[in-house]
Formats: sequence, C-alpha cells, structure tokens
Amino acid sequence: MTKKVIIFFAALTIFSQKAAAQTAGQYHRYAVGIHFDTEISGGHYAPEKLVQMALDNGLDAVIFCDHDRMEVEYGLQPLRNIAKKIQVEPSLHTYGFQNYLDLVEELTKKYPQITLIDGCETGPYYYWSGSFLSKNLVLHNWHQHMMVIGLPDSAAYNNIPATSSKIYSERSPDFLYSVIAAAAVILGIAFTQITIKRTVTFAGHTMRVKRKPYRIPGVIIAILCLVYIYNNYPFRRWLFSPYETGHKIPASQAVIDYAQNNDALIYYSHPEGEFFGEYSGLKVQTESYTHLLLSTNNYTGFAVFAEGWKKAGLPSGEWDQTLYQYCTGERAKPVWAIGELDFEGDLPPEFLREVSTFVWAKDRSRASILEALRLGRCYAAQIWGPNFLFLEEWNISDSNAVKISGETLETAGEINLRLSFSVYDEKTGFEAMIIRNGRQLATVAFDESTVIDFPDFPPQGHSFYRLWVLYRGIPILASNPIFVKQSYRETDEPVDSSQVVKP
Repeated sequence: MTKKVIIFFAALTIFSQKAAAQTAGQYHRYAVGIHFDTEISGGHYAPEKLVQMALDNGLDAVIFCDHDRMEVEYGLQPLRNIAKKIQVEPSLHTYGFQNYLDLVEELTKKYPQITLIDGCETGPYYYWSGSFLSKNLVLHNWHQHMMVIGLPDSAAYNNIPATSSKIYSERSPDFLYSVIAAAAVILGIAFTQITIKRTVTFAGHTMRVKRKPYRIPGVIIAILCLVYIYNNYPFRRWLFSPYETGHKIPASQAVIDYAQNNDALIYYSHPEGEFFGEYSGLKVQTESYTHLLLSTNNYTGFAVFAEGWKKAGLPSGEWDQTLYQYCTGERAKPVWAIGELDFEGDLPPEFLREVSTFVWAKDRSRASILEALRLGRCYAAQIWGPNFLFLEEWNISDSNAVKISGETLETAGEINLRLSFSVYDEKTGFEAMIIRNGRQLATVAFDESTVIDFPDFPPQGHSFYRLWVLYRGIPILASNPIFVKQSYRETDEPVDSSQVVKP
C-alpha cells in the first residue's frame, strides 16, 4: 500500500473503534430461543415448564411456535366432502387461539425476567397422490413449514390461508351444476305428486283407481340431487386444494402476503429438512424446499440453523442469491437468517443452548426484539456456538459512518470491516469467513478472543458482506449481511484486501 493509504487506515481504525463503541452502546445483545413446541401441539413440556427451562439456560426471550393446525382430510370421488376421513391432532386450533394468547400473556406477567412472544408453525400446503382404494395413498409436503410470529390477535391466527384451514376462494364451476341439481330436486318432488287415473274392472265391478307411479323415482332423484348439493356446499373453490398439485409456490406466497399484511414476521422453517416415513398411519413424503427461498418474495427470512446451512447458507447458496437479487433491485426486501431451535419431544434442558438467535435490541421488550429480527440486527449460532463463542462486534465503517447487520453504508472509497469474537472453554479451530456478494473474500483463523480489522475496497454499486464462522470445519455462526453502496471516483486507489490488521 502507498503511504497515503496506510495513513488513511490508521485514522480509519481509530475512528471505527470510537464509532463502533457508540453504535454498540445503542443496543444490547439478547439470546432468543425461536420455535418452542409445547404440549399444546404434541410437544412434551408444558409452556410454563419450558419458560423455566429457558431461564435456567440463560435465554433472554422465547418465541413459541406451536402448530396452528394439525389437520388433514381425504375424500373419495365423487362425494369428497361427504365420503371423507379427517385426521386431527392437538394444535392451537383445538386448544383455542385466544386461550393460547391468554396463556402467553399470563406467563409474561408471572415471569417478567424473560420476554415471551407468541407465534405459530404452519404448513402452507399439502397434497395427495395415489388412491385410498388402490392402497398407494401418499401425503406430500406435510412437513414444509413456515413460522409466523407476532400476529395481532386470535382471529389472525385462525385465518392463516393454509390448506389445513380450508379457506375458500372464488365461486366453483360446480355452482351451476348445483343450481341445475336444485331444479332437479323440485322436479323430483313434482314427480312424486303426478297421479294417473285408470279404469279397472274387478269381479264385475268397474272402478276408477288413482296411482302415483313416479313417486319412488322422484324421491330417488330428489335425494341424489340434495346429496350432490350438500357435497358442493359452499359452492366455492378450496384455496390450494390438496387434490391438485402445483400449489407449493402460490400457497407459500399467500401465507407470506398474509403475514406481511398483518405486520407479522414470517420465516421458512428447516428448509433443507426432508421427511419420508409415516404420520398417524399415513405414508408421508416431504422433500427439501430451499428453492422456495428464490421463488417467493417479501418473507422475513429463513432458519439457517439447524437445517439450512448445508446448502442454502453456504457461499453462493440460495441465501446469497436472494441477497444478490436485493442488491440488483430484483427483490424488494433482503432475506435474514435466524437460528431455529425447534424444541419438541422429551429433550434434555441443556438442548436449549444448541441453537440460538442473538439479537441487538434497544431493550428486552417484545417490540424491541421483534424490531431487531425484522431489521436483521441479529446472528444465528448452532451446536457449540452459544456455549463458547460470541460475536461481540460486526460492523463496516468509513470515515463518516459505521453500520451493523441489516444496515447500509453509503460510501465513496475504502471501508473497514470489524470482527470481534469472545472465545470461552479453551476451544480451538475457529475460522471466520468473510463473504462478499456470495464469494469468499477472506478467511481468518483464530483460537482465542480476538478483534479483526479487515480493509476492503468494495466494487461499484450495491454489495453485501456477511460472516460465516466455522468450528473445525462445521458452520456454527452466521451473521446477517451489511450492505454497502459504493460510488467511488475513478481516481481513487483500491486497497489491497489481502491485508488484515489486528490491533
């Protein structure tokens, strides 16, 4: 580097330390456990017990995500709404959405030292293949889930437009046939009243006999038409019918739009998760759905840990592709990553520390934590991360400003990336990978608490930077991106990004 650039970075380092300290002073770091399944929807623990366990394990906030509905139905043609079987499992719907919100409020008052936030896990769309009669019936997509957090009231939870909610859309074409069937009912009833008079001679006597020969056919016609009308009620299409394929993308987008319209957060849950097995005696198949990260828009984010890091979270994976789309203007909102605990079953309490989302919020209130998640002021950690590694600082600065996760730095030249980690328990083998625009920019190895200042000269236009930290080759920490809008002059001199300065 030239002498001019060296002097610039010496000044920039001093400034960034001061500015970073001022920025850090605005926020506090809180450990948030996201996605707790309680006994309300098939989990092992009662909600209050989970709150106590969360307190014992150092969590500052808990976001419950019990299933909104656990209902599937299958009907036989041509009377699918009558000749059908419905499988219902415990859920918020069976428990009562208002009862659930009242319980969260009650626990909030009882345990003011921890923040409790309501949410739910919903499956936007399931569908059938095969046939019950042929004994090859398969339930598809049942384990594609989304987390909806912070809906305003019980009615909003009740009306999530998922297939299980059985919400209807426009009028069905069968409505016309139902009108014809209603006319046939009247005609059938009229048939039962048709009387035929005949003259009959019996034993030398002549008599006039009245008969109703169409009574039985008329009754049969009326009954069949009434059954047909009842089967078609309410004469509208089932939104995202499980008897039709191809609704995965529009159904997911509908739930996203619904959450956004209700000012709620929405995340793709375990997008790399697959399930091939049985559910309540049914054969079930759910494939990985990371492609939905690219084919839907305006959702808040996705769970990178524990089932989103092997593909979607890697450099140039689906997450980076969405961030690149945001930088190029193809996507209106950036996609944030979180850690999803998905705590259910008879798991030991210490498992609560396995996956966490750490937010930088003004305080521990519900509003502040939701704001931090909405704006991407957070990072995700899995496995050993929350036990012995903390991200203390992650910011990008120039001579005028310092920005943290979720924010955008507008600059016209060189910048400085600051990474600060605290390491505990004498662990070794950490690597901090700096990713710029989906590509590995640099990797810094460290075994102890450290502060890293990394100079860079961003490319012209809109870029993103994020951190991807590994422990002995396994990803354990993912920061959310910081964006940079570069508008340098052609005479500005680029910086050698291979140099790393450790104060």
